[in-house]
Amino acid sequence: MNKWITLLLTIPFILGQALAQERVYISTDRPYYAAGEAVCCSVFCLDPDAVLSGISAIAYLELYSADGVAATAKVGLAQGRGAGTLRIPADLPTGNYKLAAFTALERNSEHFDPDKGSRVISVYNTRQSAKSEANIEWAESLPAPAAPKTSGPVEIVSRDGRWVLRCSEPATFSLSVFRDEGLPGYDPQDASAFLASLRERPAVKTEHTPEYDGEILRARVTDGEGNVMPALAGTDIYLGCPGNDADIYAASLGEDGSATFYTANIYGDKEMAITLKEKPADWQIQFESPFIPIETGDMPKMVLAPSMEPALTRLGFSAQVTGAFEADTLYPVYPFRQLSFTGDDRVRYRLDDFTRLQSMREIFTEYLREMRARRNDDGAAEIQVRCQTRFNQVPVFQDRPSLMLLDGVPVPDHQTLLEYDPLLVKYIDVYPYEYAFGITRYAGVANFVTYRGDMPSARLGGSVKIIDFQGVSYPVAITGASFPEGYPRVRQTLLWEPLVSLDATTGKTVDIPLPESPGTFRIQVEGFTATGKPVFQQISVRIP
Repeated sequence: MNKWITLLLTIPFILGQALAQERVYISTDRPYYAAGEAVCCSVFCLDPDAVLSGISAIAYLELYSADGVAATAKVGLAQGRGAGTLRIPADLPTGNYKLAAFTALERNSEHFDPDKGSRVISVYNTRQSAKSEANIEWAESLPAPAAPKTSGPVEIVSRDGRWVLRCSEPATFSLSVFRDEGLPGYDPQDASAFLASLRERPAVKTEHTPEYDGEILRARVTDGEGNVMPALAGTDIYLGCPGNDADIYAASLGEDGSATFYTANIYGDKEMAITLKEKPADWQIQFESPFIPIETGDMPKMVLAPSMEPALTRLGFSAQVTGAFEADTLYPVYPFRQLSFTGDDRVRYRLDDFTRLQSMREIFTEYLREMRARRNDDGAAEIQVRCQTRFNQVPVFQDRPSLMLLDGVPVPDHQTLLEYDPLLVKYIDVYPYEYAFGITRYAGVANFVTYRGDMPSARLGGSVKIIDFQGVSYPVAITGASFPEGYPRVRQTLLWEPLVSLDATTGKTVDIPLPESPGTFRIQVEGFTATGKPVFQQISVRIP
């Protein structure tokens, strides 16, 4: 009876999520960039009541024009807020582009059109002469810049040479300080129009599964010619990232070769190892892209004038210096969700603490009390972990298989590990408990971690494919609090804090890191109050 109660409670919850609605709003650190630079983004995911949505855990960003998609990024979300970067291609032609974002849940809307929520980004390629000619307008001089806009309950005031942000009601927003080169830039989208579109509440479909925990990866396994292999139906397939035991997921192949991995967001662009439990003669895997073609609506033309040359020279020089001197001290990473199936409840064997032996079999015999190597009934090599169960606290070897990892990548052929060079292994982590991956339950897990962390000299055979994977962008800030020695202070963005929250009683002091050269800078705040009001404040500051 309990199982049926659980089912009845779960179905309304899932349907409620699928029928929910949300839309994504983006703010950026500045309105224009040189080709090759990174666009710093702050993401707001709002429901129809203009309240931060806690459903989706990932948003997809696309930089595009009438010529197609130029760049993409993934941004992790936590309770409707997220941050990340999108890298502009170095060879992107000069012109105006649009930046849009959406979630899988948002695609269920009958009126789904991410272009309506996009913002214009101006890109200047200072290294190449290529231009998006249909998007360019030449002029003798530039029009006068528009006066700074203000809206919402946030104010920026100067006090004793410092800048203080104050808010009359709770709000969440991004904060940026950037050099104003006098180049044409476009103000953010009309937040009021964006909020009005939220309240339309169009009909919804249930075609796309809400990504509540993280990105859902969908893939298909075929033979070398793209044909489905029915014999592999039901076979376990694993996804792992070398050097990281937090990114391990499993699925079971369907009759059409499909596999679905429910991840908790995989951060960073990296190599991914796909492992099949069986070893077909020839196979390949293709992942479904979460990005979609977006039809470009009205795109304002970029105005170019001879008077822009000095500003473009400074912009290009700043981009080159920033690229050459990028340092972690300038990009502190915000905390982000990291899940590990293992945690710290493990037994670690640091092999340097023991007399180094020449074979892995000797290590099993002499040192590893929680593990053993043997031959199973089929004569194949098998490594087992002595583990506890929910019914038996005394560790025992079980009939159920144990999961073996090499630098976080599942290795179904245990003979590979028995023949592996132990001098390459730094330590062995043993997890003497039962773990479930997909539909398979394992009696313990062991991870063989090498010094390099990338499975050096491993002979994994045809059961493993290594692919390049675009992960979720790390949520970073730009503080400039500590410049490395010799770092030229010519950055365009001096300060970027994408995840600022203030209540009515708390103020925020802004310390602007002084540049080497004088100029005019803008302090910009963009976001929403807790009651769904738009917030936008922008003031100009002259630094002598």
